Amino acid sequence: MRTIREAPRRVKGVVRPGLSPDGTQIVFSALGDVWRARRGEKPVRVTDRGSDNTDPAWSPDGRRLAYVSFENKKPVVYVH
Repeated sequence: MRTIREAPRRVKGVVRPGLSPDGTQIVFSALGDVWRARRGEKPVRVTDRGSDNTDPAWSPDGRRLAYVSFENKKPVVYVH
């Protein structure tokens, strides 16, 4: 996972938030990407822009994230 530095942008909606199985992290969609955050820390972008990335979900053990990316208007499921 890499951190991308850019100017802050106003978020108008956070979509599909999900708490990790151990309760220490949250994942959500915003600004066309998937983000992960720990309590008291700034969110970190999990996906790069370029496609519309949404619907993140934790694996049962909390080690992986699945999400849908719309590439050429077709949904593709990725595991990160």
